Amino acid sequence: MVINSLAIILFLIVAGAVSRKLSIFKSEDNKVFNSYLYYFALPALFFSELFRLEMDSSTFVLMLGSVLPILLILCVLLMLKLLRLLSKEVFILLSLSVAFGSYAFFGITFFDSYMGEQGLRWATFTASSLGLMGVILSLLLFEYATQKHVGMNAFLKVLTTPLFIVSVIGFASNLLGIPLYALADAFYILGKTAPGVAIFSLGMFIYDHYSLQVAFRALPLSLFRMIVLPLSTFSVLLFFPAIMNQLRIFLMLQSGIPAAIGLYVFSLRYNYKTVEITGMVITTSFLSLVSLGVLSILF
Repeated sequence: MVINSLAIILFLIVAGAVSRKLSIFKSEDNKVFNSYLYYFALPALFFSELFRLEMDSSTFVLMLGSVLPILLILCVLLMLKLLRLLSKEVFILLSLSVAFGSYAFFGITFFDSYMGEQGLRWATFTASSLGLMGVILSLLLFEYATQKHVGMNAFLKVLTTPLFIVSVIGFASNLLGIPLYALADAFYILGKTAPGVAIFSLGMFIYDHYSLQVAFRALPLSLFRMIVLPLSTFSVLLFFPAIMNQLRIFLMLQSGIPAAIGLYVFSLRYNYKTVEITGMVITTSFLSLVSLGVLSILF
């Protein structure tokens, strides 16, 4: 089943790359796809799924199991930095590698294919929270790296995007029991286009930015994310022995999701280590096809 899901993702990535190779789409067309995803498809998907999400004890575990592994790694890296065992540059790059994952693009597509409606609902919930946390952590790290002090405006802009606003409305409507079923159904139809388009656009991005030199420079960062994040997640889940098996599998597989394209966008804005970060996004996307297969076998 995992092999089938990974094959679907690989096919969509290749389709996106081929569309660029054959000049069906131009490089700048990827901006159109991303605008559609950020302003229409993903907000619609987030609203419809968060509106229907069942709030119970497993939701609390889902949140902790998603957030704590990342925070644990960042705390360890910060400790090593304070002890001067890591340089500032290495600390920032390693922290960025785990801070912001492609939970909305890659994650939602994978779990929708692999676990069906339940996986899609869980993935949407974690993507909404991890996405916001990833943006905040990334901006703080880029601010620390460059001291440009442009992150506050970027952060405020994130809080006013349709993706964030609609997510809050969907979650609040769920908690308050507001009957927005017709709206949720309409958004569900629009939102279902998001997973396929997201991975297709990833293929276009890979085609436009991939090179062996870039991949080689980013390999240590990529391996750090793909190895340390699953280990951290496994360690955190040891404190939740009663967690249901399906949720445990979801959280472990989630730890194999690649880094987010948003890191590349931030690196351009701050003009900081763009080559390394671009390579990390691309390399982790390919490595995730292996790591997700391995994790599915182990768990």
